Amino acid sequence: IAFNSIQIYNSNNKYTRIISKSYKSVVAIDVPIAPGIIGLGTGFFISSDGYILTAGHVIVPNEHKYKVHLSAAQTYNDITSKKSIEFDADLIAVDYFSDLAVLKINYKTPFFKFIVKDIQIGTEVFTVGHPLSLIWSASTGIISGFNRELLPYKYDDLIQTTTPINGGSSGSPL
Repeated sequence: IAFNSIQIYNSNNKYTRIISKSYKSVVAIDVPIAPGIIGLGTGFFISSDGYILTAGHVIVPNEHKYKVHLSAAQTYNDITSKKSIEFDADLIAVDYFSDLAVLKINYKTPFFKFIVKDIQIGTEVFTVGHPLSLIWSASTGIISGFNRELLPYKYDDLIQTTTPINGGSSGSPL
C-alpha cells in the first residue's frame, strides 16, 4: 500500500471544507497545574491582532503568563503533524462567573468570524480542539437544546450540544 498516495482532503465533504479553513485559528494552551505538570486547554483567535478567547476554567488563579501553540502545518493535509509554533501569551481578562477568558499574543493571524443565524434544535455543529491531549481533533454533533440552565452556577440561556467535549477541549469554538 502506498500511503503517500492517500488523499486526506475531500473538497466535497462539508466538514473538511470548514475545518480546513478554521484549524489555523485554534490554539493549544499550556495550563500549569502543579510544578512540572502542564495540562492542555484550547482557545481560538477572535481578532487578527492576537486576541484569543478560551474558557475561564482553563485559567489558573493568579497566573498571568501562558504558553500558546499554533499549528506549524502549512496545509490542512499536514495538520496531524505535532509541529507547532510557541508564543508567550498574557492574560488580558478572566470572568470565572461567565467562564470566559481572553489571552493575547503578539502575532497577526486569521480568526473566526462569528455568523449566527437560523440555529435551531438539530442544527449540525462542530468543534476543533485538543481533547485528552489529542492535538487538533475535530468533533461533530447537533444543537440539542436552548435556554439551558446550569446549576448551581446560575448560568442560563446556554446552548446544549451533543458534540463531545473532553478535557483539553475546554475553550474550543463551537
